Amino acid sequence: MRRAAIAWLLAVLALAPGCATVREVVREVPERINQATKPVKYALAATHVRRRDSLERGLEQLRAGDHRAALRSLHRALWDLERIEKRWLRLEELAEAHLAIADAYAALKRPQWAVEHRALAAALADYPGRDEAAPPPHRALARAKSAYQAARFRDATVALGQALVELEGIGHTPARIASLEEARCYLALAHYALDQEERAREEIRRLAALDDSVVTCRREAPPVVQQLIRDVQLSEAAGTRRSIP
Repeated sequence: MRRAAIAWLLAVLALAPGCATVREVVREVPERINQATKPVKYALAATHVRRRDSLERGLEQLRAGDHRAALRSLHRALWDLERIEKRWLRLEELAEAHLAIADAYAALKRPQWAVEHRALAAALADYPGRDEAAPPPHRALARAKSAYQAARFRDATVALGQALVELEGIGHTPARIASLEEARCYLALAHYALDQEERAREEIRRLAALDDSVVTCRREAPPVVQQLIRDVQLSEAAGTRRSIP
């Protein structure tokens, strides 16, 4: 057993760049193993590994230090990964995407946003498996909407964060995506009502990654937020053009 372990370690070291230290190699090993097993996991889930394309692009941009471009790719990845029907794989990939978003926010000096996305990643990873009882998927969203309508906006944001996890219990993919879109729209509205305009903008950016018209949320939004949506659409279109080589 020990010889096999040593041989495996030497093989990994041989794959590393010549200037890499042992510590760097050890840090990279879990990531390499994770990447090597992805095609197998997708095959087991009967899902094409291309669902990961936006996530992979975001991770590469993150490694290159292009944090804003990484966020655009990772926002898109959240919706692409939602189309994975097998819940165990979808939750694993969503958790990875939210951790990457947290890293991007940390690099952009948004520590509180980073903390929240790490917490969301942990909650997704801990979501009940197929043999465990899950909470009613629309419970938190209904509570959040009631809080928003009662002008309890901070309570609404807390419940909406919970809803982003609970809604993963919806098995029908189009219904799940529609419910998540509604939850993120209410997040944008609640953040704006709390004078957290940058947070509202960020949620609108995530919505635009699903549908650049943001038409569903625009119908719910008051005129001032409709203008904010238009501003975000213009800035995102300009950012996308700049990122094209």
